[in-house]
Amino acid sequence: MKEIYKDGGVLKFYKGFSAAITRQVMYGTVRLGGYKFLFNSVENRKGKVSTADKSVCSVVAATIASFVGNPADLILVRI
Repeated sequence: MKEIYKDGGVLKFYKGFSAAITRQVMYGTVRLGGYKFLFNSVENRKGKVSTADKSVCSVVAATIASFVGNPADLILVRI
């Protein structure tokens, strides 16, 4: 910590903060929004949503979100 502080000051500690926030916003928004969209689609089609349907919705939403958030994740690792 001393070396980082000497090298760049306090702001050096927050160097990857913008990439981390970008990744969280992209991943979280797509994941939660995608789940809600899929859940509503299943609910409109079937009426009652089973636990298995909820699980499939969550896995699909998380998979899509991981693809969307991957570029920001790469930037975070590079920084």
